[in-house]
Amino acid sequence: MRFAHCLVPDFIYKKYRAEDFYGSFQSAAIFVDLSGFSVMTDALSVHGARGAEALADMMRVVFEPLVNAVYTQGGFVIGYAGDACNAVFPVGERERETETARRCLAAAWSMQTHIKAHAQTSTPYGNFSIRLKVGIGFGATTWQIFRSASGRRASYWFRGQSLSGAVAAEEAARAGDVVLDEPARRLLGDGIAAAPVADCFLLQDILFDLPSPQPLPPLPPEDGLAEVFFAETVTHQPTVGEFRQAVNLFIDIPIGITDQALIKPFMETVYRLQEQYGGFFLRPDLGDKGFNLLMFWGAPTAHENDVDRALNFLLELSAQTGIALRAGISYRMAYTGFIGSSQREDYTAYGWGVTLAARMMERAGAGEYWMDAETASRAEKRFQLKPLGERKFKGFQRAQKIFALLGRKPVTETVYQGRLVGRKRELKELSDFFQPLRRGEFAGVMILTGEAGIGKSRLAHSFQSSTYFQDFAAQWALCQTDEILRLPFNPLADRLKRRFGLTEAQDGEAGRVRFSNVLQRLIDSTPEPELAAELSRTASLLAALVNISMPGSLYESLDAKGRYENTLIALDAFLRAESMRQPLILFIEDIHWLDSDSRVFLTYFARALQAEPFKRYPIAILVTRRPEEEFSWMSEQVAFREMHLDKLTVEDLSQLAADILSHPVSDSLLALLDSRAEGNPFFAEQILRYLAEQNALELDSGGEYVAKSEVEISLPTDVRSVLIARLDRLSGQV
Repeated sequence: MRFAHCLVPDFIYKKYRAEDFYGSFQSAAIFVDLSGFSVMTDALSVHGARGAEALADMMRVVFEPLVNAVYTQGGFVIGYAGDACNAVFPVGERERETETARRCLAAAWSMQTHIKAHAQTSTPYGNFSIRLKVGIGFGATTWQIFRSASGRRASYWFRGQSLSGAVAAEEAARAGDVVLDEPARRLLGDGIAAAPVADCFLLQDILFDLPSPQPLPPLPPEDGLAEVFFAETVTHQPTVGEFRQAVNLFIDIPIGITDQALIKPFMETVYRLQEQYGGFFLRPDLGDKGFNLLMFWGAPTAHENDVDRALNFLLELSAQTGIALRAGISYRMAYTGFIGSSQREDYTAYGWGVTLAARMMERAGAGEYWMDAETASRAEKRFQLKPLGERKFKGFQRAQKIFALLGRKPVTETVYQGRLVGRKRELKELSDFFQPLRRGEFAGVMILTGEAGIGKSRLAHSFQSSTYFQDFAAQWALCQTDEILRLPFNPLADRLKRRFGLTEAQDGEAGRVRFSNVLQRLIDSTPEPELAAELSRTASLLAALVNISMPGSLYESLDAKGRYENTLIALDAFLRAESMRQPLILFIEDIHWLDSDSRVFLTYFARALQAEPFKRYPIAILVTRRPEEEFSWMSEQVAFREMHLDKLTVEDLSQLAADILSHPVSDSLLALLDSRAEGNPFFAEQILRYLAEQNALELDSGGEYVAKSEVEISLPTDVRSVLIARLDRLSGQV
């Protein structure tokens, strides 16, 4: 049985099994750059899945003979970078360096001859031209295998004089050329005719018989080692390629980090942050001027917050390493899948987004992170950005709007525009649920369940501002979960910071004074003496949740178990005291992402309130969740009510469309909207705004909006991202 995909050179596998993680050898090297794939990618992307299949087929048709040329001459492919690839030809134990250089030249000549004979590639959607440049270098080649601190993940790189020489030679080449660096030219001597070009040599003629190609080596057997270098979702990926919206992050690390002793801890940090924020990368790319890292989010698994994940990864990487990185970030449609041949392939993202991210990285200064407008529009709510105006980049006809990432914004509550459409039944049910608060009693637990975009949070926020609370004041305590980090008690700690008015800018003493003053006012206003005493006793546990230390306190005297148990008691006392000041609605969004410690507390808190009906605390617990996410932990221990949010009716969609567009919509447009949005208000809103922005709507004689006759209503980027993320959460079999 063989690997589903040959993603790592057998050279690296052998070294890894031998626990040999660093070394060097003499070799010849090839750097091959193909032109024509970018045009082909753009043309085929409009044909969706079939276009992706056609592109994947063409990549295999083009690369298979090129890669075979390497392996039949005793070399191996290091990896691919878009439409380029690197290969090395190690000097054999009984082989002269001249013979190695000749084998390398034979592979390069075979590649160029093949491409010239097959310059046109045919697809169901047209013919495309492919051209090739080849650079050859010779010298020392260094390799290194990196491992995560846990040892569960690994990657590798190759660098050295041979590869640098091949890259320099390729840069001096034009389409159809083979160019050699000076060491390779010297080894081949009188066996070739070559003319100087830049600091290299353009091959003009070969005056000796090239080495004959040998049989292709057998493919390695499967032994599970591939999963150390790539996730199983990649190694056994059934889809060869597809077009997906991808976040491309190109990071450049300064030249000083190339020292071997510094690279190891840096890469361990990369792996650690990757476990938190996700993202995919092949391997670091090293050269004489430092090294860079290309990462992307959106494939093989997508999340609805991939932009947030990428930006948080970048900010944390800079903070934890203390290195002034520079980076480029784009959010574009890309071909994501396998590139290469059956002998050796990579899983990667390919398209103009990768190119733009690289161009922005090259132009950014130390400590600067540039992003395109697509990324910025999805980041502006949660991150601090600075517009940099329009910039021209090589390969792009139009100037691109560029923004700089400065940092994160403080967490803020979402502000919704426009009125809530439909949901009369749901609003009535919420009104009934909250009635016990008016009597000073515990209302219980209500769960709002519905798919992404169905309007769970919108319903809760609309009810919060409804007439229900005009004659009845209640405080809403928003506890927002974090899908990515899920730190202990994070939603509750965030609520405490906002309640006590704590900011990141405050130093330790200022924060401690403010915390103590606000908490003391709460203690003084609590009418129940036992509760006030408990709140005073456990004050240092609450302080610890917001990173405030109190020397000599109860918190410092307790062991880990005592701290944990008393933290539960402290939060319980705090929320009860808050409810006696003013009826409290504990609102937890996306409870399916709640961290394990907050889960324990919420169960503990709800059970205690339900078990003590004689103690009157006006508290309601309102949570939202998605139906496809795991949630059994509460249902087994706490009684709750659940409200399922259904899809909007056609009548509701009609009203929503009229509110967004300020005009009614025609029956034909409504029917199309209903078929695309499927009753999901978020999808419907995004589709309508997208059509309006694209000038795809017009008013008819009756004052109703209709779609222009040539327009096909398609799904906007954000809607596609939600749907793809939802599909990626399903099992591979589904």
